[in-house]
Amino acid sequence: MVAEPYPFADDYLENPSLFVSSDGVSWAVPTGVSNPIVAEPERRGSWHSDGDLILHGDSALYLYYRFNSGAGETTCLLTRSEDGIRWTQPEPLFQFQVSGRFASPAVIERGSRYSMFFVDTIARTVRVRHSPDGRRWFEESEVLQFPGAWHLDAISWEGRIYLLLNASKALFLLRSLDLETWEILSADGWRRFARPAEAVSGRAGSSWLPLLAPSGHGWDDQEIYRSTFLIEDGEIRLWYGAKSSGNQWNVGYISGQLPS
Repeated sequence: MVAEPYPFADDYLENPSLFVSSDGVSWAVPTGVSNPIVAEPERRGSWHSDGDLILHGDSALYLYYRFNSGAGETTCLLTRSEDGIRWTQPEPLFQFQVSGRFASPAVIERGSRYSMFFVDTIARTVRVRHSPDGRRWFEESEVLQFPGAWHLDAISWEGRIYLLLNASKALFLLRSLDLETWEILSADGWRRFARPAEAVSGRAGSSWLPLLAPSGHGWDDQEIYRSTFLIEDGEIRLWYGAKSSGNQWNVGYISGQLPS
């Protein structure tokens, strides 16, 4: 897992760091790794964010992340490793002149093609780019609109694309077979996602009930943030970032059965 420390909202320390686990509950820094695996920016006012780690093919780790210089733009960077210890010099893949147009890249591999989903936080839309190799990216298009969209993660499972979407301080789960027709998980199971103009509050009573919302009190009572997940044998396993009302960030774990 890659995560970025964010103590008391200090973005200068928000640099991708690597952790491993044998059970998904207890996590540690791998032997030989010195975190962060991406060095801090040269000066304050610049920051990294939104790391996404994939296994490229069957041998290499690819880490995608954002860099903001503070001038208003965002650059998508890639660093690669064969062993998780030695990482290549980060290479710029593409740049958006307006930072909010590109947030939270999430890359999946399907067959011979890679897809990068990301959020346009200004238009509140999820968009996608495609690549033949994970390094050259083309064919940008809109996937869906979602009020309050902020961050996401994506996986491919049993022929479907699943999006774990962070919006309005909560998490929502969507799925699609073709990137055209989408379903959203609600209290009564999966139903067609057809009204992007609906209000989403992230609390009980919203039009779309979230998969996970802030707790009533505790370490995750203020905001649910960028998260990641796996689906195994009909169970969803969710690792989520959250902020407390005391402005402290942590990562939590929760699991449950996923409706078919």
